[in-house]
Amino acid sequence: MTNSQVVVLETTHPKDSIITASTSGEKNKTLPRPNPEECLEKGLWEVELVYYNISNGHRSLHNTLGVDPKHKRRGKVYKCLADNEYKCFEAHDGTVYWPGDCVYLESTPNEPYVVATISTFKPAKREQISMKLTRYYRPEDIPEVTYSLLVQERKEHGIYEKTLEYESRELFQNEVACSYPISYLRYSFAFE
Repeated sequence: MTNSQVVVLETTHPKDSIITASTSGEKNKTLPRPNPEECLEKGLWEVELVYYNISNGHRSLHNTLGVDPKHKRRGKVYKCLADNEYKCFEAHDGTVYWPGDCVYLESTPNEPYVVATISTFKPAKREQISMKLTRYYRPEDIPEVTYSLLVQERKEHGIYEKTLEYESRELFQNEVACSYPISYLRYSFAFE
């Protein structure tokens, strides 16, 4: 993985905020998120209904609620009329996902959730919506040689002992964007 950045996982989520990055070196700023229904009522946005299946191996729905995962779900995607871009996605359970949200994705039922940040929503084939994401990798997901070089570099700089407390929550950011369908979304959370 080239151009990677180390991040540490925290599990708080500012549900009513958008995190915006600054290119001038300032800290990220938090701005209030618009209410999708209010933007719809004001004629600023339009809504499109999206139907999707949750994969057959979905852990949280099938195992805990007894819900048939083959049953189609209905979500809403909100599009801004001014720039014709998708602004957010509201899942069948009422959870609203925004660009900048950190999310768990379930690509296969037997693997740990994928950790990623939503960059944008975009149209996909057959009137579906997909997400462009920045993916994060756990230490066990990267080659052992790469991780051992990182540990060696930390030891050389005298910071290895300081990073041990974060080791179990450490993630590595991949700068290469990837796409996943919205049906893989499971939860959102915040990075600190």
